[in-house]
Amino acid sequence: PVEPETLEEPAGTFRLEGVPVDAGELVLVTQGPWSERRVTEAIEPGEDELAGLEFTFDSGFAVAGLVTDEHDTPLPGAVVDADRRNTVVADAAGRFLLRDIAPRETTESVEVGAVAPWYHRSWENVRVPREVSTVPEVHVRLEGGGALVGTVTAPHGAPVPGAEVRIVYTQTGHHGQTAPEGLEATADAEGRYRIDHVPGGRFVVRARAPAIAGTITADGEVVAEGELASGTFELGQEGFFSEPTADDGTPLVPAWIPDVVVAVGEETPLDIVLPREAVLEGRVTDAYGSPVPGAEVLLERVLRWDAPDLEGSSSTSSRDLRILSRLVDGAGLTVLYAKEDSATTDAAGLYRFAGLTTGEKQVTATDPDGQRVTARDDTTVSAGHDHTLDLVLATGITLRSRVVDETGAPVDEANVQIDETGASILDGPSTLTDHDGRFELGGLPAERQQLFIHKSGYQAVFLEIDPASPEPSYVLTRSPSVRGRVVDALHEEAITRYTAMVEYGGGAMSNQSTWEDGRFEMDVHADEPVRLTIRAPGYREEVLEDVMPSATMNRPLEIKLTPEEG
Repeated sequence: PVEPETLEEPAGTFRLEGVPVDAGELVLVTQGPWSERRVTEAIEPGEDELAGLEFTFDSGFAVAGLVTDEHDTPLPGAVVDADRRNTVVADAAGRFLLRDIAPRETTESVEVGAVAPWYHRSWENVRVPREVSTVPEVHVRLEGGGALVGTVTAPHGAPVPGAEVRIVYTQTGHHGQTAPEGLEATADAEGRYRIDHVPGGRFVVRARAPAIAGTITADGEVVAEGELASGTFELGQEGFFSEPTADDGTPLVPAWIPDVVVAVGEETPLDIVLPREAVLEGRVTDAYGSPVPGAEVLLERVLRWDAPDLEGSSSTSSRDLRILSRLVDGAGLTVLYAKEDSATTDAAGLYRFAGLTTGEKQVTATDPDGQRVTARDDTTVSAGHDHTLDLVLATGITLRSRVVDETGAPVDEANVQIDETGASILDGPSTLTDHDGRFELGGLPAERQQLFIHKSGYQAVFLEIDPASPEPSYVLTRSPSVRGRVVDALHEEAITRYTAMVEYGGGAMSNQSTWEDGRFEMDVHADEPVRLTIRAPGYREEVLEDVMPSATMNRPLEIKLTPEEG
């Protein structure tokens, strides 16, 4: 490739010097906030100069619209964006025009959002038009918000300039979730911060010291003062390092503050003190007191709050986060578990966590051989203190059995999961059946357990068992499915991003996904009439009543969605 020289006059021109005589093509690539676009032009090999070439890029499409409050009063000066890019300001009538929106070809919609003083960000999904000359219209209504203000200091009272303050989780009356993006601020030279556009509600706030760039050189010297802020870095690798310490030189760690209530139209004061680091260490042994080397030890941060509006149970999980809500003595309780660190025990069964935040923790030790019962315990650590927590892995039993269908044929790759009796949300050990339908789960306690077996296309099995005396086999019965395809009503083209929800007596199933060629298949528990709801960004919701699953097996449904603006 040959690097171009961009000419300033006239705009949009370029020159390439030193092009090889055998060059075969010229490629132009856009740069900017949106996905790159390319124009490729074949060129004839030779020494003749090529001049006067013209190339035309698709400039994307535009979205026009209106920003108002919840009472439809226009909000002049509101800042509008598309997928948090290409910002414009609404005019005196609350109108706006976003230009040059160019998402990926596979993207079927963009998120048009807006913010204004004392309002939190709201958005609407807008379907990408087929022709760039089509200008969709959108109405974004903003709801009132508040602000979070305060200072960030060290334990001795000194401000922590550059500290990052972020609203990380929303605490609701029935569950919890990750907070909306953008609710963050950086402290100034006096440690002061302000977060605007916060929706009214109850939140978990995190504040942490600023990070400075540094490099670990080949001889192991760190070209930056302080402790590693996150991650493990190899020699020669660049990283980020936490700078501030307390007056006694102790490193400062992030502060987590739950139950921060922000009211609409008000400033909520919250002064934050970054705590000194805490240390937690201990030993993992077996039932006879012998060390267990190689045990995996997981440390999770624990936050709890009341959930008075909870009905039943609810769970949200990702790689490093679990939010579990359930009824305890008739009252709703939500517990958040966020991974803070992990370690492997040494030859003496010892583990150690340094640089910890304060508060309640859950520590889980897992046997490396999978033959002992997982040990779990809660503890609370205090700023600037060293704590000890030992864990014992009791001898476990092994559950062995088999999964078959109604004919006795083995069912492979069925998911088998087990947990303690009474657990409202299963998160215990799991495995998959092999080609002969067999499975094995070790390290189980000698008490009755809940067993859950499921595989797509079969009805799930959920029952209480004695792991020491399992059935020779468990039978999965084939499950009826609701099948169909979702298309654009105007152009008969497949819609691939949508949510399909099936509701039936005593339950509901929802799946938000990207569906190949717009086709979906969702298992139900019985061949009884169901209610099917299809939702896609930029389209009107479609609801079908009394859908008989068996009728869709050979003749899948064809569901045509109408664009919201059409």
